[in-house]
Amino acid sequence: RGRIVNIYGNLGDTAGRYTSAYAVAKASLLRLTEQVALECRDAGIAVLALHPGLVRTAMTDELATGDAHRWLPAFATFPEERFLPPDRLGDAIVAIATGAADPLTGRLVYASEDIPALATQADRLAAKDERVLRTTGT
Repeated sequence: RGRIVNIYGNLGDTAGRYTSAYAVAKASLLRLTEQVALECRDAGIAVLALHPGLVRTAMTDELATGDAHRWLPAFATFPEERFLPPDRLGDAIVAIATGAADPLTGRLVYASEDIPALATQADRLAAKDERVLRTTGT
């Protein structure tokens, strides 16, 4: 048994200036998570994409206030309550590492969520094909 955790980010969901390579990498990470989960399931390996959210760090402080904000101006506009304390991200990683999220293999989870509680909804998420990369249209 084991676990693989891929770190996801918002730019996989949206387009933004100056972020094309990063956005494509993050979007493809969701597909990779789902594919590898299917391939590793029989070996007992769970594969998840973890969205850490905005975590208060020296880097995010610099993005919000330093010269970098001209490239990613949205960072300067995020309200403080959108930022997670680093220990909340740690809680999510512990939940995944201890197997509490195994029923969610192949899916995206957010550090801000109660991951063990979300795992109890794994069948519903699978039935609705949620938290995976899908395109829409005809």
